[in-house]
Amino acid sequence: MENQRKRKKLGVVPSKRGSSSTQKGSTFSKEKEPPPLKSYDATKFVSLEAQQRFKVKSFKKAIVEKGVEQGSLIGDCQQVYQEIVRRKWEVLFEQPEEANMTVVMEFYANLPEHEYHVCMVQGKTVNFAQEAIENAYNFLEFGGTSEDEYRTTYMKEPYKWDMFIEVICTSGQPVHWLKENYKFHSRSLNSEAKCWFHIITSRIFPSTNTTEVHGFRAALIFCLMTQLRILPGLLIVEEMLDKAISPKYGYFFPSLITKLCRLSGVKFKKSDITLMAGPKFRADRMTIEKATRQPASTEEVGNDDVDDVEELPDHVVPPTQSTEDSMGRSWEE
Repeated sequence: MENQRKRKKLGVVPSKRGSSSTQKGSTFSKEKEPPPLKSYDATKFVSLEAQQRFKVKSFKKAIVEKGVEQGSLIGDCQQVYQEIVRRKWEVLFEQPEEANMTVVMEFYANLPEHEYHVCMVQGKTVNFAQEAIENAYNFLEFGGTSEDEYRTTYMKEPYKWDMFIEVICTSGQPVHWLKENYKFHSRSLNSEAKCWFHIITSRIFPSTNTTEVHGFRAALIFCLMTQLRILPGLLIVEEMLDKAISPKYGYFFPSLITKLCRLSGVKFKKSDITLMAGPKFRADRMTIEKATRQPASTEEVGNDDVDDVEELPDHVVPPTQSTEDSMGRSWEE
């Protein structure tokens, strides 16, 4: 009797044989509920995977486009200037518009799940097909379905290095190979080729790597110098898709993507992160000797992955391991 009083004081109720608390199927063997499905912000992303890509890529840097200073080109690279005019690529002389990094980052997050070169950004369909890009750049004369001499003849490997070198490298000088028959140092380029090289890395295919001339760049410079047909819109589409599928790459073509989004009706907000274009390339700041001085707007590097390891601009704080990104946006873990 005394033991029963003590047990009641401790809140322990003696169980009866056969009671539900001692039977199989008690609360100790209750089945666990399945974990809830992860959600995503459907106003910005087309899937959970897109939201995760955004989070992973948020640390990367934007590789900004740069214009070309027209006056210096006329004075120092007359042949290049005349070819730009012949191709009606005068847009290269314009300073690219300010990039809206908020929409650019969302564009790249959703890009791998595009449908027929249409990407969703904030509920709007953004067309980034060849024709849309060439319209945005006013590359109309070189659009359409006509033969792309660059692709059909010179993009196929193995690259025709002997033919390229004869046209784009300094005559009578040995080629400074960084990797034999794979890439060489840009100081081996002649003056016209080097001017095209910096225009390519400034605006057409922006890059911070202004040292290495690999097969793609060599073929492109060769086609530009020999007046062969190029479909820049098609090449840019392929470059965008290539950069979007890997988390190691940064944000390429930010000004162009901003323009495509604006033309598609994407609304920009005052709170959006913006990024100005880089300083224009000046041909008069380029020399062709062993002690080559790069243009003021470029940086000489020697790494294939130079564009892959750089971070966002200094004014953008990288996200922490919380549920908020550098733009203050949040998602469900």
